[in-house]
Amino acid sequence: MCLLMLASLVICFLNILAYVGIPTVFKCVWRQTVYSLGFTLCISCIVIRSLQIVCIFKLMAKLPKAYNYWTKYKGPYIFMAVVLALKAVILMINFIISSPAPVELPLEDNPAVLVLDCKKTHAFLEMLDTALDMSLSVLCFCFAYAGKEFPKNYNEAKYITLWTTSYFTTWVILFVAITAYPGVLVPFFNALFNVVNLLGIVIGYFGPKCYIIFFHPERNTSAYFQTDIQTYTMRQK
Repeated sequence: MCLLMLASLVICFLNILAYVGIPTVFKCVWRQTVYSLGFTLCISCIVIRSLQIVCIFKLMAKLPKAYNYWTKYKGPYIFMAVVLALKAVILMINFIISSPAPVELPLEDNPAVLVLDCKKTHAFLEMLDTALDMSLSVLCFCFAYAGKEFPKNYNEAKYITLWTTSYFTTWVILFVAITAYPGVLVPFFNALFNVVNLLGIVIGYFGPKCYIIFFHPERNTSAYFQTDIQTYTMRQK
């Protein structure tokens, strides 16, 4: 799962290159489709990871049959496939209605000046696309909050909260920036928005894990994790 997340993050970071230079059909497709799929895949992995931790500590004890069904019938992969299928349908419909391509757009404050940029996506489909990612982010927060009393090694609530807060905050800032400075600066704002979101995941989610791996390797062992689980289980009885 972590390798899948890292691969999707690499793809998303490469998306920043699509904002450099003159827009082309390839760059427009990369901006609007490849990045969107990669980012959704990454968030889906975080949702599944958070849910699995909740399942281990709560669902497995209270609803063992449900947990067995979840693991036996590949619940995480089914969830990921459904989410990616929804995202693919949204992107495909948008591709048909408004195919990504460079177009000349007039500046709002000076219509005589034309700016070469990628064609805007369909407004309603863009809302659906954003709503899907935001819903996944809310799920991340809910599952992380549900595990706030778990052992420290499994408690990701504050880190995921940090990322989700930065995600929603950057959306608000992006909306205000695009409204205040439409035109030439929009691609720059979009690229900056993507970078901040990706750094939020890298720092907020992977940062603490890297800290444990490099500075406290004794906590990164199966024996240590098993001890944490047993201590938590005994404390709940």
